[in-house]
Amino acid sequence: MSKRLKIGLVFGILVIIIAGLGIGISLWRKKLKLRAELTFVCQEVGPKTSFYGPAGHVPLVTVNFAGHQVPFHPKAAPYLVAVSQEITERKINYSFENVQTFNPASVSDYGPSFHAFGLAIDINPNRNPMTSHRPPTTDLPPDIINIFKKYGFGWGGDWQYPVDPMHFEWYGGGLTGSIIAENTGQKISKVKMNYSGVDLGSFNENFQVFLPAGTPVLSAWADGFYSQDFQVVVPCNAGTAADIKLKPVAKGAVVTLSGKIDLPGNLPLTGFADIYVDGIYQGKTNEKGEFFLTDVPSGMIHSLEARYFPLFKGFVQTNIKPGEDKTNIIISLKTAGL
Repeated sequence: MSKRLKIGLVFGILVIIIAGLGIGISLWRKKLKLRAELTFVCQEVGPKTSFYGPAGHVPLVTVNFAGHQVPFHPKAAPYLVAVSQEITERKINYSFENVQTFNPASVSDYGPSFHAFGLAIDINPNRNPMTSHRPPTTDLPPDIINIFKKYGFGWGGDWQYPVDPMHFEWYGGGLTGSIIAENTGQKISKVKMNYSGVDLGSFNENFQVFLPAGTPVLSAWADGFYSQDFQVVVPCNAGTAADIKLKPVAKGAVVTLSGKIDLPGNLPLTGFADIYVDGIYQGKTNEKGEFFLTDVPSGMIHSLEARYFPLFKGFVQTNIKPGEDKTNIIISLKTAGL
């Protein structure tokens, strides 16, 4: 064998070894990340497949997250929407350039990744890389991290090893039950439920909701009943049952409502607007557009309407808690029909 051929053969072997090492390290890092996802909070209680569906084949919904249309699991989607909305409302300055959620191939010997269920989101991987060192390199503002946690997401930047600051995954479970009147034991209809600003829907007698795992506080209210908060226990990746009892409002309990109307484009008010509560005429505003209503039944959700000439109308809904007068209600008017 010639010297040149020997050198070429050695060089080829080295290339193969280096390439193999690169592939091996890449696979190791992927498995390492999957292993990390499976060993932290909310991993061992309740199999994800039975609760969320088969990994890689879960029916997903499209969510607008920071201007990116991304697929996400329907049980967790309202919470990702809430994260995006709060970041926008608080005007937190951050550029979401690269956002990744569902990845059906994220399955290994260690079990399915949260990405395979549409329950995880990676944000700007190049600026928030996975590492074995603490603290991690990240440009995520603490406010954004805390907003994610508020709505039930765990942050990979809190992991001990490896540390994955790009990564957030939703930990949740289900809660079912009946809504019952405390005084009669009868089931209640048209009950609205909410978690930390996330609208969970309206239910008749029985409910099923999906909440962050742990001990979240659920709010419930219905016409004729006190608005109440309930701390519930929600398991990881599984469902549980608990009935909710609402206390009825005493007959004749009333409060006062006050506020003002707001014309579009800062138009001046040159007359009086008519005010309606639940479609029933209550009176007129003063010349400043202010209104003051008495004897409004409490413990209910009321619809307030203002009509200014035939041209402008405005609506607002307000939940009236028993004994709580409401002030500074703003009814913004728009051109009728718009």
